Amino acid sequence: MHCSCALRYAARGLRVLPLRERDKRPLLDHGVHDASADPGTIRRWWSRWPSANIAIAVPPEWFVLDVDPRHGGDVELDRLEREHGPLPVTVTARTGSGGRHLLFARPTAAKLRGRLRPGLDLLSVGKYFLVAPSVHPCGGAYSWTSPRGTAIAQPPAWLNQLVTVQPEPPAPIHPVTLPATTRVDRARRYLERVPPAISGGGGHAHTFTTALKLARGFCLDESTAFSLMVVWNRACQPPWSAKDLARKVKEAARAGRMPVGAMLDDGRAA
Repeated sequence: MHCSCALRYAARGLRVLPLRERDKRPLLDHGVHDASADPGTIRRWWSRWPSANIAIAVPPEWFVLDVDPRHGGDVELDRLEREHGPLPVTVTARTGSGGRHLLFARPTAAKLRGRLRPGLDLLSVGKYFLVAPSVHPCGGAYSWTSPRGTAIAQPPAWLNQLVTVQPEPPAPIHPVTLPATTRVDRARRYLERVPPAISGGGGHAHTFTTALKLARGFCLDESTAFSLMVVWNRACQPPWSAKDLARKVKEAARAGRMPVGAMLDDGRAA
């Protein structure tokens, strides 16, 4: 039965993958990345694992709202609907743990959040969700509860706003007119006044902030910032490994929010 169900999902263009019986763990080495809609592949899988649970890899044009009442998801969703209005009728399933999966069309290519509220998770491309006739580890069965022919709805504007990661405005860039040698010299003198990072005393955040000021505040390239940090790192307790230190410099340079050149415009490091 599980094989025929998996084939029916695949016939609709959905990629499926087998999970351990009464479990959520994939039986395939690369998990969701091995999901397939190829009938021959699916027959081989369920010939090998006849009772394997079935999961669907979330297509790029969908997202799934996973409502878990065990963690208050039903309460949170009720609160959202009272505040913003009811959700439209859409394809819905009952999960094996008594929760719900609500399928919605993904109207934008923007990045989606992984969690909306406690007990309200979002599953999008790169994730998978269990479907009927799978069985949850607790023994409950998954089942479709929406009437046959129900369409996958567009999310209302309020839900679309909540699930989308809003891009942050780019940090303003201060004009950087000082030559590189001057910036390096100022950064080195500034770093001499920065206390070392101490494990257990906010060392991770302190090191990242220090790297942020060098790479972005003084507008240094990653290699130069790393070289200066290596000297400073010797006094840290314990010192960071070269790999960890390089990673922090890279993250600070590429993802930090400090405006480029911010340490050069107010005399703080003169």
